[in-house]
Amino acid sequence: MVLDFEAIVERIRARFGEDAAKKVLERVEVEVSKDSKLTKLGALLLVAGELGYLSRDDNGRGLLKLGDLVGGLRGMTVTCRVLGFKGPMELSGKKVAYMRVGDASTKLDLVAWGEAAEALAKAKLDLGDAVKLTNVRVVERAGGGLELQLDERSSATKVDAPWLPAAEEMFSRSLATGGRGPLDLEVTVMGLGPQRSFVRSDVRFNVRSALLLIGRVPVLLSVMEEHLVGRTLEPWTVYRLTSLKMREGRLVTTIRTCVSRSLSVNPEEALGAVKVMRPTEGGYVTASAGRFWLRLTGNVPPEGDVVALRSARFEERGRSWVLVVEDFEQVDAEVESYPDISLDSLEEGMREVSIRGRIVSKSAVSEVRTATERVKTMAFWLTDGGRSVLCRAWREICDAVNGIPEGTGVRLRFVRVSMSRWGELEVHVDPESEVEELKES
Repeated sequence: MVLDFEAIVERIRARFGEDAAKKVLERVEVEVSKDSKLTKLGALLLVAGELGYLSRDDNGRGLLKLGDLVGGLRGMTVTCRVLGFKGPMELSGKKVAYMRVGDASTKLDLVAWGEAAEALAKAKLDLGDAVKLTNVRVVERAGGGLELQLDERSSATKVDAPWLPAAEEMFSRSLATGGRGPLDLEVTVMGLGPQRSFVRSDVRFNVRSALLLIGRVPVLLSVMEEHLVGRTLEPWTVYRLTSLKMREGRLVTTIRTCVSRSLSVNPEEALGAVKVMRPTEGGYVTASAGRFWLRLTGNVPPEGDVVALRSARFEERGRSWVLVVEDFEQVDAEVESYPDISLDSLEEGMREVSIRGRIVSKSAVSEVRTATERVKTMAFWLTDGGRSVLCRAWREICDAVNGIPEGTGVRLRFVRVSMSRWGELEVHVDPESEVEELKES
């Protein structure tokens, strides 16, 4: 339960007496008069923290949770769980360290500068450790949300705090539970694209794409390698990643992203049984993994077989991801032949999935300018009887969609899902997607 003003005052009065409560209230009025941005609740937390009235309850637990904090507080003491750590490193000529922490109420980023960054590194805190943070400042970030900051007067001490949730419980394993803020996710890296470089303000940065599996659905991650501080991602490996952002339908790392390796898996463990479908004009064979589609090449099993992939690797080819099969074994398992996602189940970031429905209406094909060229595009509405979603076709796939009459049923394979500027989900049908007209039975 989030603390409120009266509850905190009453707790102080009950534990420390009427004189203590009166002293705190007097100090609150002084602090509010000195800082117009400080709320009465914020001032109460500040004063009570400085006087030691929020340090422990009768069971030894910290009374102040991360979810109770508000911007502008200083001198706070909190106990929380470490979800990730990196540093110290150089940033704009200064040493800095980043940590992601959480408790039962919320999760926050923490930044330590200079001597505090060195001290935080010397504390040797690992994923899952409980830490008592003393003399913490709470800052409201420009883009919204709170951030904890440590300076040379702060301290971080590893403690025993069994009442805190386990770190593993604070990582999402589904896009549906991520929310709109920083995302802390447990993911399986299935494939890595080639390294690409770009220059910004005369500084060269290295970026690559990673194909992830989250909740049995593929998602694309843009990795700025400078954010990983010398750490690397490896295919067929489970990681816990903190402070990711969703941007234009893909995850991106941030300067605050921390990486913790969990375990290695093989293609069979990650994908489950795979049903081989049919060859395509693109030179690969489609396959169903039960929740999404695969493009197979290499040592491809016979059409119609259900197999476990013993050895395989994903390769990024243009805007597509192709699974190069090296070794497989036939298995006795049931796999959905057409793993269509219902429109109600779509989530921002999904890709390589298929949807089906009836085209309600279409726009005319037009052209828009990209960073390098003008391309064809069109919009159309798809409904499955329960929900309607806006779809956008791009480049030559527009011809396939434009040739299908309104009112016709279609299946759209290898599509991706993003969020529009108005906060609505959009399905993107790319040249690499497949459009299948469904005939009436």
